[in-house]
Amino acid sequence: GNDDKPTPPTDAPHKDDQGAEEEKKNEACQSVDLPTEPALTSNDKAEQKATEVSVADTKLEAEATAVAQPVDHDSNSEAKAEQQPEVKIDLTASLAPDGQMLKRRKLYYKESPAPNKPVELNTQGLYVITDDGYIAPALCAAMQQFGLQACLISKDQPLTDQQLRLADRFAGLIAIMPSFPLYEHGDLFFKRGVAEEALKDCFKLVRQQCQLWKQVGQTPDFFLTVTRMDGHFGTFDEASNPIEAGLHGLAKVVAQEYPRLRSRSFDFCVDTDPGHIATQILAELMVDGSNEVGIDRHNVRRIPVLREEKLDLTKVNLPAPGSTVIVTGGARGVTADCAKLLAQHCKLNFVLVGRSPIPVPEWTQTKSAKTARDLKTLLYQQSKQSGKSLSPKQLEGECRRILVNREIAQNISDIRALGSQVEYISLDVRDDSLIAQVVEDIHQRYGSIVGLIHGAGVLADRYICDKTDEQFNMVFDTKVNGLYNFMQALNDEPLQFVLTFSSVSARFGRPGQADYAMANEVMNKFTYAASSLYPKTRFNAMGWGPWEGGMVDESLKRKFEQLGVEVIERGRGARALTAEILAGHEQACELIMGAGFDVPHEDDASSETKSEASPASEGNQEVSPLAQSLGLDKDEEAKESERPFASTGLKPVQSQSRVSLVDTDELSANWTKRSKDDPYSRTLNAEQYPLLEDHVLGGHSVMPTALMVELAAQACHKYFPQYRFLGCDNLRVLKPV
Repeated sequence: GNDDKPTPPTDAPHKDDQGAEEEKKNEACQSVDLPTEPALTSNDKAEQKATEVSVADTKLEAEATAVAQPVDHDSNSEAKAEQQPEVKIDLTASLAPDGQMLKRRKLYYKESPAPNKPVELNTQGLYVITDDGYIAPALCAAMQQFGLQACLISKDQPLTDQQLRLADRFAGLIAIMPSFPLYEHGDLFFKRGVAEEALKDCFKLVRQQCQLWKQVGQTPDFFLTVTRMDGHFGTFDEASNPIEAGLHGLAKVVAQEYPRLRSRSFDFCVDTDPGHIATQILAELMVDGSNEVGIDRHNVRRIPVLREEKLDLTKVNLPAPGSTVIVTGGARGVTADCAKLLAQHCKLNFVLVGRSPIPVPEWTQTKSAKTARDLKTLLYQQSKQSGKSLSPKQLEGECRRILVNREIAQNISDIRALGSQVEYISLDVRDDSLIAQVVEDIHQRYGSIVGLIHGAGVLADRYICDKTDEQFNMVFDTKVNGLYNFMQALNDEPLQFVLTFSSVSARFGRPGQADYAMANEVMNKFTYAASSLYPKTRFNAMGWGPWEGGMVDESLKRKFEQLGVEVIERGRGARALTAEILAGHEQACELIMGAGFDVPHEDDASSETKSEASPASEGNQEVSPLAQSLGLDKDEEAKESERPFASTGLKPVQSQSRVSLVDTDELSANWTKRSKDDPYSRTLNAEQYPLLEDHVLGGHSVMPTALMVELAAQACHKYFPQYRFLGCDNLRVLKPV
């Protein structure tokens, strides 16, 4: 993995063109088998094999594939699962009905000389470096020799008291990831556990520093992440360990949460001399270059670039009828939409994997309630009649359970109606032993498995300084361990494609999503490492922009639109994924799906041209556009303590930077006088606040407690702007409004 390779030509694609604890295991794997179509006779099968594929436009479905049947368990089972030869079928009518596909851009790394715009380094502040045992000592010595104050930290060696006395003058933080190259080709899981632990240790050290920044009310000038993958961020050398790439996802989020600092990422070759790397890092620090720079063993410098590449919907590879595809992420929402659309084009066996319980028949009493509001009203009336009054939280939970159950059952029915077999399994994708058992059971029932769509994911948005280990592990492990667990269990299957649901958060960052961005960046680079070990399998990391519905409400959608960021309509996104499966041909690629995002670029005349969705420039006193879109203001402390919740339409309180004690008697007297002279009032109705339509008890809209608190805080700020609102204690709602 360390032999010299010829330097790829300028602007050319590289390898992609060359071919805290886990949750307790479920006591049992829950699954449900649904009725299948009648078995075919031997004559039927012979006639089916003789049928030619003849398709025209929207009639593709009925004529291109046959009704799905369980795969025969004989010597020809693997041959039956092999991908069909490329056929001349035009999918434009079904996958691009308006003539337009979702914008699809592929990531490349192009050669780029260092820009010539200098940056002056802070010679007074403290530079903190996480110790990887290889680069860090050499870099620390080089910086000290250059006249800079630098020190090393590790999980066993925090800042000393003497160093902490300089903490109010932080100059920079450099996080360096130890290297765990996959020297043993053929083992994608080499040192996986050790590498994950090292990555999480890096996050903890960065979190510790962020907490110090919050404590002293000051952020450093820059934040750097450094890895030794291959000088191409893991896209060129098959020995690169994709786990290491997670550190660069963290850099993107730091840029969003702390827009006043400059966040950059560097990647070098694993065998580059540490002294040489230290010199190159110092040289890069002295110029205002790209946010992401790779330097290979030939000292060729590269930066990322996105290029739009459209799929040819007339060159199609259809999986054989009766092939089996596993879809993680549940039988509802986006992943279910994708499975249903794929089923319209291919009669497959779908195994849907999710965390929700297996759907059960719904009670007749609740079937008449078609909307969430009607259902809540009905449940409230039923609980009142039974004498067991439900709290708002219990009412919301029961309503959600019924709606989820209803959606899963409907989606399963829809897929079966399209002629495919479908099975839903409830499990935790972090459970490796359970997944191994499930995959073996699937193989026994259906035969060879040809595809994996990994859409499982959870969110626990918190700023870096506030994120707990439990929250981080839940988000990171669901994405990363889920993918590795399935790939390990599917190691002997003739996989044709593996598509992972990644996110623009990995490339551009998003406040509160350090764990999510890091996990998705690991999955992005997993595509390149895995493709060298599975030469007959296509690997695609689909970096989706924001999807319509879910966490993107109407107000947030409008803000994205103002930034030129496309909010992906679910049907449009499902068509893009189906097109990637049926018309994609590249063995490995990392994609950005949707318009409005771009990679900053550099030239000799200016440091960087920053897109609207990229991190803010050094010294900029405004938060990044993505942070603005999530309702974050430019006050430093408010930015670190507030959360990106959906907006209620109220203007954010601009708080003071320090807190002082007040005389409550004087405060009360002034409140009475000021509120009488200048009353604080606000009209609330469903037209101005649509959220009221969804917050219902007994058929009536009820004012949410969170809105009560926010109104009170706004009133306090109106009369006493010199004080900072911290919160309220012992809050109880005795009667709904």
